[in-house]
Parts: sequence; C-alpha cells; structure tokens
Amino acid sequence: MVKDFDVICIGAALVDIIAKIKRHPIEDDEIYVPNLQLMSGGAAANTAYSCALLGLKVAFLGKIGYKDEFGKKIINDFKEVSLNITLIKYSQEQSTGLAYVAIEKSGDRRIYAYSGAANSLSSEEIKSEEILKAKTIFLSSLKNLEPFKKAAKIEKKKIYQ
Repeated sequence: MVKDFDVICIGAALVDIIAKIKRHPIEDDEIYVPNLQLMSGGAAANTAYSCALLGLKVAFLGKIGYKDEFGKKIINDFKEVSLNITLIKYSQEQSTGLAYVAIEKSGDRRIYAYSGAANSLSSEEIKSEEILKAKTIFLSSLKNLEPFKKAAKIEKKKIYQ
C-alpha cells in the first residue's frame, strides 16, 4: 500500500523568540537585548521541518491558535519546505504557543515556554485514517500524553496486522 507521507510528526509547534544576550539578569535587573529573532519551534515542528528539508514527504499534526499571527508564521514556514499542513488542528480558545529563549554568549540559556494551543490537542483529534497515511510517526514535545498514546496504539495495530 502506497502511503501519502513518509512521516507524520505529532506534537508542539510554537514560535520561539530568541534573544542573544551578554549575561543573564540578576534579580530586579534589566538586560539590553541587541537583537530578537522570531523562529518557528517546538520539537515535533522542528523535526517535521528538518525531514521536509531532507526531501521526505512530511505532515505535521498538532494544534495552533486559530488565525493568530504566530500560527500564520508557522504555517508559512511549513509551506516554504512543502510540509503538509492538512492535519493541523486549530483552537478557538487558545493562541499559538510561544517560547522566549535567552541565550548568553557562553551558550547558557533560559527558556520561558507558554504551550498555548499545543497542549490542548486531544486524543479525539487523533484520527486513525490520518495516522494510517504515514509510513511512520514521530511523537514529541507535549505534556499532554493522551494524543500520543492514541497515535501509538493506532501505529502498533498497523505494524502488527
């Protein structure tokens, strides 16, 4: 049976706001940030993007905010590498997640993460007919494990049929 995708990556898609700084602040301190970068992030989203760059047929299955600016950025970044977005779910209640990352010149980093819509992905939103479109699945980066459990059960059943 021919599959639509080499891999479906399931998990979080966030936008990372990255600040390169000279030092981390101490209590009640302010640090000058000379440059901020906005990048799509989240382990599953990063893996999907990288796999697409390698030429694999990839889909991302996760949840982002409905028509918010950060969600639009993720969608546009995915489209740049022909990453399939048809399996993405949308939240009307929560916005797309963000992570603020402060990286000191030594490489020491601090991450402040807001998962947003990503962790509201439910097991009901994991559909057998979607999971079965892939040769394999990649699971990563949700605190909510129920969608992963359902996807893994579907995958296991597929493998042992």
